[in-house]
Amino acid sequence: EIHERLVGSEMCIRDRYYGDLNADKSTNVNDVTSLQMYLNGSLFVEEDSIFDENRYKIYCDLNDDGKIDVNDVTVLQKYISMRV
Repeated sequence: EIHERLVGSEMCIRDRYYGDLNADKSTNVNDVTSLQMYLNGSLFVEEDSIFDENRYKIYCDLNDDGKIDVNDVTVLQKYISMRV
């Protein structure tokens, strides 16, 4: 179960900001790029990274439909454009 809470104007999910896929505490175009790279298989992770693909997948399913696809990219782009 994902626990959600509002912090200021940002939505946090388990201490991460909604859409913050690269974990830099900001949701922006870099997260869109990260998601697009994940979808096309070009997201490369260093061997010593603490990257957890299963956790990443949880954060990527932004429309909560059980799939990670272009629809999640669209949701993230709309979310970012509404905040600008």
